[in-house]
Amino acid sequence: MIKFETIEDVIDFAIEAEDKSFDLYTDLATQTTNFRLRSLFEQFAREELKHKVDISERREEIINSFANSIINSAEINEGLIKFEPKQNMSMKEALAFAINCEDQMYTLYLHLSNNSNNPGISSFFLGLSNMEANHKKSYELVFDEIIKLNENV
Repeated sequence: MIKFETIEDVIDFAIEAEDKSFDLYTDLATQTTNFRLRSLFEQFAREELKHKVDISERREEIINSFANSIINSAEINEGLIKFEPKQNMSMKEALAFAINCEDQMYTLYLHLSNNSNNPGISSFFLGLSNMEANHKKSYELVFDEIIKLNENV
């Protein structure tokens, strides 16, 4: 379990998680021979990199928007685990891991959106949470397809 003490810790975690997601999706794109899945991983890797850049560029503005807010660390920590994929995951395991990561980031960004004192920052995090939810849904659809393919073999 991750323990956040400050809003800076939360934002640094988000930046690091986006970076790790970029690395994971880039690696997975090179490992699959399925064109559709490779395209999806590449697209989401680019989006995760953009999230990292956007959060990094707005870091101080984000931190300042929480200046008078109480960060409920327990609420943010609930459900968050470390983003450390296993080595040599199967595509099914990798997709399950990606689904979990996207769900965790959705929850984190939604929490940040709901607790910022700055409407612009709230909107920024709401947009990120929606993107993470869309990523999760896309991965779930591909995961379901892989399960069905394996059942029909």
